[in-house]
Amino acid sequence: MTERLKILKRDLSRCYRGVRRYRWFKCILFDHLATGDITNSSIGHDLFNKLEEKGLISPTDINLLLEVTELSRVERAKDLVRRYMIDNDVQNTLDGPKLSYYRKQLYKAMRQVDPGELQQVIAFYEIAQYNYTNIWDVILHLEVEKQLTDDLDQIQSLAGCLNQRGKDILLGNERQEQVQVRERGTQEQPTSIFGA
Repeated sequence: MTERLKILKRDLSRCYRGVRRYRWFKCILFDHLATGDITNSSIGHDLFNKLEEKGLISPTDINLLLEVTELSRVERAKDLVRRYMIDNDVQNTLDGPKLSYYRKQLYKAMRQVDPGELQQVIAFYEIAQYNYTNIWDVILHLEVEKQLTDDLDQIQSLAGCLNQRGKDILLGNERQEQVQVRERGTQEQPTSIFGA
């Protein structure tokens, strides 16, 4: 089964090839890998290997990969993980989410950022000297420098630079999603990323 996991990692790394998707992937995994692992890796396969080395994934536990692929909405990646689970009789043993609610909301909100907002974020944090051209590198910089964490004040500062949709997502004010959760009869998420 180890060989099958190696094949899955190779195939998934192809799904996150391309600068934009790879940056998404690094942002999603920030809580799980050392800063050096994230900033020094240049291909997705490096990150998958680090996840395995740290025991975050194994041939019989790929729940983190399942959660990452679901969040990133890369259909090919989701299909690969699901197929691996079926073919290898691997169960979803998720005791709780592997990705924090904060991380999920941050990722979703940053997907809403347009070029004008990118410039607002860069100006607000006074990091123009780095010549960032995408929000993913900005977020990585802010997190590495501890200017962005799951601290309420820091999140609200970032939210102030975003459009209303991005702000609502980041602050967990997504009323429509809460209504859908209630309609499905499943457990409701907290109304903000900071708890109930």
